[in-house]
Amino acid sequence: MGIFPAINGQKFSLTVAPPYFSNSDPEYGTFNYLQYLATSKTRFYSAKDSPYFPHLQDGLGDFSLPTTEILALEMQLDIPGAPLNGGYYGEPGSSYLADINFNGITENGYVVRSGYSFMAGTADPDFGENLPSVLFMLGYPNSDETEYSSVAYYYNKMTDYQSKYHRVGIYINQNTKQVGFIVNGVDQGYQGTLPAPLKNIGFDIRSWVGSDKDGTFSDKLAGLEFSSELITDRSALQFSYPQGTTDICGNVI
Repeated sequence: MGIFPAINGQKFSLTVAPPYFSNSDPEYGTFNYLQYLATSKTRFYSAKDSPYFPHLQDGLGDFSLPTTEILALEMQLDIPGAPLNGGYYGEPGSSYLADINFNGITENGYVVRSGYSFMAGTADPDFGENLPSVLFMLGYPNSDETEYSSVAYYYNKMTDYQSKYHRVGIYINQNTKQVGFIVNGVDQGYQGTLPAPLKNIGFDIRSWVGSDKDGTFSDKLAGLEFSSELITDRSALQFSYPQGTTDICGNVI
C-alpha cells in the first residue's frame, strides 16, 4: 500500500503503470497490484489498533461540524473505459475497487460509518464473474452492537459503466437528524434518521487495481487514470439540496 501518486486538492488519482506492488505464492504464482490510501494522520493513527486496519472503519472523525444546519458533501469516482474482468473472457483479467468513506461521532457517542464504492472485474471462484456495481451506504451500530442499522442504502449492478463519472451527494439534516442522498443526479430523498447530530467527521479514500493471477495486466488498461474525489466546498457542489443547506464548513450553498 502506498500514497496516491497524483493528488490535486481533494482529488486522488492513479495511473496503471509500473512499478507495481507484488505478492508471490508458491501455489498461485505472482499477483501484481496497485493499492493506495489517503487519510488524515489523526484518523489513520486512531484506527491503527483496529482489527479492520488499514480499512479505517474505526478511525475517528477529526473535523468538527455545525450541529444545527443541513450539511452537504459530494463524492465522485472517475472510471475510464477499460476491460475490467476476472479473466473469464480469454484475455488477462484486471480488477478495480475504489472506496470513499467517512466516519463521524454523534453527540450521544454513536459511530456513524459511510461508504461510497465502485467494484469491477472481481470474480468468485464458485460463481464466476461479479457484475460491476456501485454502492452507497450509511449507518451505525445498534445500542447492543449486535446489529447494524443502515439508514441510507443504494446498490446498483451495471452492465455498462464505461467512461463514466459516478457521483453521490449526501445531505445530513442536523436539526431533524435525517439523512438523504443523491446518486448521479437522482435525489433519493431522506432515507433514515441518525440517533443524534454528528459532531465530527473524517474521511479515507482507497483505490486498488489488481492483475490476472499470472501477474499480467490487460494491455488495454495500461496508462489509464482512475480517480476518486471528495467535494466539500460549496462552489464545487453540483446537485440541488434543500433550502438553507450549507457545506460542511457552514457556508450556505
